[in-house]
Order: sequence, then structure tokens, then C-alpha cells
Amino acid sequence: MTKHTHLLAIDLGEVLLSVDHASTYRRLGTLANLPAQEVHRRLDDDPIAHALDRGEFTPASFAAAVGVKLDCSIDAQTLRACWTGILGVKQDIVTWLEALLPRVTCVLVSNINWWHWQEASEMLPRLQQFDGHVLSYVEGVRKPEAEYYRRVRESWPLQHALFIDDRADNCAAARAHGFEAWQFSHLAPLAAHVERWLAGR
Repeated sequence: MTKHTHLLAIDLGEVLLSVDHASTYRRLGTLANLPAQEVHRRLDDDPIAHALDRGEFTPASFAAAVGVKLDCSIDAQTLRACWTGILGVKQDIVTWLEALLPRVTCVLVSNINWWHWQEASEMLPRLQQFDGHVLSYVEGVRKPEAEYYRRVRESWPLQHALFIDDRADNCAAARAHGFEAWQFSHLAPLAAHVERWLAGR
């Protein structure tokens, strides 16, 4: 039975959920009196964003770090209002995945912070029916770090493992650590690939 032989490790952001980072940059730009593009330049892919994903900040300490980056004062509650409310459900792939859950061991693999995880859990209660979650802010590591993939494979050492992510670097790292990988863009080609994978073709 494929439930006991096939592991589907699937990302959350830009796969099951859309993420409007631009909205966060616009909100923070208003507070800091900066263009959204400048906020993006200062924060996107910055070490403090990576540290947030690893759970290295409290809300207050992260707000202080963002304030330093943007040369402004911001408290945790205000920052949360800027940081959240940017997720949207991709209903087509969620519906597809719900039908797949009984057939395959499904694990959520996400670089995510506590605010977005709380929001995502409320939007998608079905996440609790997955066979497991590997969340960067809980694990203290994030994709594409080698340790992240090692933990997934050690926890679910199934014969066949398919890793689905929207980012090429995360997929490349997954392949280097024993996964087959699929870079997600649209549902139809992914669904066809998964059926071939499950059938051993």
C-alpha cells in the first residue's frame, strides 16, 4: 500500500497557500516612511527573516530587529498586523491533496514563523490531518539546510520520497539528500507526475 511506502513532503507557501509579501512591505513602508521597494530591499532574504523562520526571535525582539533595519520604532502587535493577513488558500491544490491523503504519507515541510503558522492553521484545519509537520521555527533549521532534509528522512524513512516546493534551491537540496523533487508551478503537471510516481512509472 502506497501509504506505507510513499512519502509526499509538500511545502506550504506558494504551493498550498499564496503569500502576498508585497502587502507586508507596503504596510511597513507606510509606518517607516519608506517606499515599499526599499523595505523589500532591506528585509527580503535577510538574516533576520531567516532567524525568524528558525524560531530565534520572540515577537518583541523581532520587532526591535525590524525597527533597526527600517530606522523606525515598531512594537510586536503592530508588526504582527503588518506581517499577517497576507495568505490565501489555493483551493484547487488543497482539494487535490485532500483526496490524496488516504493514499500516501503526507508531511508538511515549511520555512515558517509562528505568526504565519497560526494563521495557516486557522485557514486550513486539514493541515492537522497530515501525517506530520516539519516546521522551521520548531526545528530550528530551515530549507535548504542539509539538517532539515535529514530530519525529514529520519522521521519518515519510506522507500519512495517526493519533495514538492516552489523554490528551485530547496528542490535541488532535496535531491542532494535522497528525495525525488518537483518544483511546483501548476497543479495539472504535478498531479500527473504524482500519479506516475505512485504507480512506479
